[in-house]
Amino acid sequence: MIKLKKYNDTYNSALMAFHLNNEDGKYTALPSDALDLALKNPDRTAIVILKDETPTGFFVLHQGQEIREYITPKNTLLIRALSINTKYHRQGIGFQAMTQLDQFVQIHFPSIKRLALAVNMKNEKAIRLYLKAGYTEDHRRMGLKGEQMVMIKEIE
Repeated sequence: MIKLKKYNDTYNSALMAFHLNNEDGKYTALPSDALDLALKNPDRTAIVILKDETPTGFFVLHQGQEIREYITPKNTLLIRALSINTKYHRQGIGFQAMTQLDQFVQIHFPSIKRLALAVNMKNEKAIRLYLKAGYTEDHRRMGLKGEQMVMIKEIE
């Protein structure tokens, strides 16, 4: 069973031992890097993806004016640095996490009405995942590693 939980120190050792394969490492940050930024910024919330209470994935929810380079920040959360530990790939964890995120956000961020993310255009696997989870293309922009598709999903 997959669950989303706000980060706390009990997950730290598992997140620091996270491994990404070379392909995934091109497009996302390791939890150790993204966590450091999240813990220093009150507009960022670190989220751990648990499978049967084991940390298997990670991402950050970012709100506030800093996200305006991607999307209009009003009532919006930007999903950043989504990663699934390589040893847990091909188990549907990323898709399950993305489909549970709406309800998680409604509980923990009740004023949020829209989710957004930016994905590198070469990361076809991630684009397919987000489309399957109900995200749609909003616009494109240039990122540090090439063209990105900014995708959005309205929260019911």
